[in-house]
Amino acid sequence: MRVLVSVVSLFFLGIQALSEWSYSGDDGLEESRWPEKYPSCGGERQSPIDVKRREVHFSSSLLPLHMVNYEEEGLELSMTNNGHTVQITLP
Repeated sequence: MRVLVSVVSLFFLGIQALSEWSYSGDDGLEESRWPEKYPSCGGERQSPIDVKRREVHFSSSLLPLHMVNYEEEGLELSMTNNGHTVQITLP
């Protein structure tokens, strides 16, 4: 069952990866005009997020990250900067 779920997930991930990404939505609304339709996009604190180090506080309730197979050597993959993000393709 886990294999079937994995295969179906990879199938849909592959389909999604084929689509082109753009700041212009299907409605043709350019990025500069987003606040007209989506007021929350018109603020001054938009992405990228400005992390103010003086306002960041450590929380001892946070658990450490547990990386699975991170140390595995010999994994073949392709990493590409597609202009919007880093895209990693696994065999």
